[in-house]
Amino acid sequence: LLQQHEFGYYTFHDLVRSFVRQILKNSDHADHSDASDVPNALKGLLDYLVHTSDHVCDMLFSGRVRLPTGVTDPPPIPARLLDHKNARAWLARERATLEAAAVLAYEQGFDRHAGHLTRNVVFQLDTIGLYTEFAEITQLSVQSSRRLGDRELLHLSLSNSAVANWKLGRFEAGIKAASEALEIARDLDDKRGFAKGIGMLGVLTAHAGRFDEALPMLQESIRIKRELGVGRAEAESLVNLSSLYEEWGRYPEAVEAASRAVALDNEFHIRGQQIIACVSLAQAHLGMHDHGKADHQLDVARALVEEFGAPAGNAALVFALSALTHHRLGRDELADQYADLALRNHRGHWTTTRQVEIDNIIGRLRRAQGRHTDALTHHLIAYEVASAIGYRIAEARALAGLSEAENALGRTEAAREHLRQASEGFADMGVPLTART
Repeated sequence: LLQQHEFGYYTFHDLVRSFVRQILKNSDHADHSDASDVPNALKGLLDYLVHTSDHVCDMLFSGRVRLPTGVTDPPPIPARLLDHKNARAWLARERATLEAAAVLAYEQGFDRHAGHLTRNVVFQLDTIGLYTEFAEITQLSVQSSRRLGDRELLHLSLSNSAVANWKLGRFEAGIKAASEALEIARDLDDKRGFAKGIGMLGVLTAHAGRFDEALPMLQESIRIKRELGVGRAEAESLVNLSSLYEEWGRYPEAVEAASRAVALDNEFHIRGQQIIACVSLAQAHLGMHDHGKADHQLDVARALVEEFGAPAGNAALVFALSALTHHRLGRDELADQYADLALRNHRGHWTTTRQVEIDNIIGRLRRAQGRHTDALTHHLIAYEVASAIGYRIAEARALAGLSEAENALGRTEAAREHLRQASEGFADMGVPLTART
């Protein structure tokens, strides 16, 4: 079924995979006397991959919910996978194998294996920015869980599907998945699952521009997570709450939420999350024109990116916001350096929402620099994507940016129309005049 190049590392071969499928397809024929051994061999392989990837993900992503895997006779964990560095390398190296194994498990009816392999591989897909694959394989997990009749696994699969759809800008599909996950969590009396579901629903609702609906969802998610003592999850929701407040122009509340998130991430050494918490706090400080404090948070964020790495879109967001902050502090050369760094940072691996956010930030920078033609280009890209996916606050910000750039370029009629559209959008979301940039 696979080749072991060194202990604990495996590689599937397409030819072998096709051969196995053919044997399984024809296993009821008398002239395949050894075919009965193939399902057992496949199960043994899947047991190994589920058990080992579970161990690796438990080590790397502390605080995640443990679910029974159904592996009754777990194989030993290779000694080299007992430290974080080798575990992380294993997950990165085996990503394609885990994906292939999940698909094969689904095809051959090993639904529990398919669900757990999918659950584990999405961590790596998220980290490296393969969001389309993330969405596709979570859908496979949803189907496996339904076929299996395991509601706990279905809840988890739907939650992952909601996240994948959010990152791809498919908000309505995400809302649908999150709503079903929320109902299952309520039926199972799963408080942590309920908190996760209502928090995700709050994020998606906020992106759809329904701030009044989103706020109590995010607040309830934080309340439950704090009650349960799950600091990592609470910090994640606090960042989402801070982002909502910042988009709404409620900057002091955004600072408070993001500050709490930074403190929790620092306490629990959750460096990946801390990067985004620092960004959220910087954005809130910029809204209050406290550029020095924003600069400090971005210094911390850049140091964390350099030391621990970050998904391409998150790193680019740090650089883009750094560029805007440096310009406001009069550091024009650094502003251009960081803007260039942001735009060259693997754009193809950014989430759809990150693309829009970064183009709007660079557009704001170019407007402030008097480079209105460049600003127009960035805001137009942001507008086209945001309007297509229904990311309403980003759409309104892009329209406002287009209006300012067009006005500076003498295109007054287009500027008036875009300002009218932006004003309508901001008003619908309850964004005050002071925050319409």
